[in-house]
Amino acid sequence: MPEFIKDLVELRKSQDICLEDIYERTKISIASLQSIEKGNFNDLPITYVRLFLKAYVNEIGGDSVKALNDLDIYLSPKEKIKILDISSDENSREGFLTKKLINYGKNKPPKKIRTDSIKSIILVCIFIFTIYVIKSVASERNAAKPPIYKSEFEEEGPVSLNLLEKEFNKESIYERKLEISDPYNLRIASDQRIWFSYKIDDEKKNENVLPSGDNRLFPFNNSIELILKHSLGLTLNLNKIDLAIPQSITNPLMIKFDSIDNILIVNTFSPKN
Repeated sequence: MPEFIKDLVELRKSQDICLEDIYERTKISIASLQSIEKGNFNDLPITYVRLFLKAYVNEIGGDSVKALNDLDIYLSPKEKIKILDISSDENSREGFLTKKLINYGKNKPPKKIRTDSIKSIILVCIFIFTIYVIKSVASERNAAKPPIYKSEFEEEGPVSLNLLEKEFNKESIYERKLEISDPYNLRIASDQRIWFSYKIDDEKKNENVLPSGDNRLFPFNNSIELILKHSLGLTLNLNKIDLAIPQSITNPLMIKFDSIDNILIVNTFSPKN
């Protein structure tokens, strides 16, 4: 098992997250999740290896970028084939074969030289034809590959605090006291694509995009702040408690929670113009 997979399994267990929980949120089969945790990537569909691993890592609150880099390193070839470079004055295979023919023809009767030359020419033609066939097969394989579409993980424009102050008015404030205790885990999920930013405890602010049908888990110790571009299809759970956020807000909203008083604050906004 790769070391980075061991670290991810330990992270999942430390978060008290079982494979069934991940299956419920991602719909990735238990068998596929077990293959990921065993490092048996050959058991997964090749087109879904990276997507499954990214969803798994996001689900347990890990660094998906680092995990995908570790996967690329793990799956990279262990050795590189060295290509033999013919001497510097032989710039091509044809030059190399020509020189060999000249040396080979010394002190041989003309008939033998002609016969050997014809054989060499035939070998060169076979060699060129082989290269042509290989290139044709490679072109057909490339043509058969599925088209590459624009990634749904591409970021949208952010909604910063400055933008909220300049272009939006606070529309309403919703407060709710929650009877929960640490460890704290906030999960966001949506059937719509949502840009969001988040700030956990004293860490710096981060930005990301939640793809449609995806979810994220954010463990924290003291506080968390979220700014979301909208709440269409949004579901928020804090320590498995549904926060009942309205799912029809098309404008930005801000969500704050602090463990000092266990108060959840939700601010909604409306455009100034």
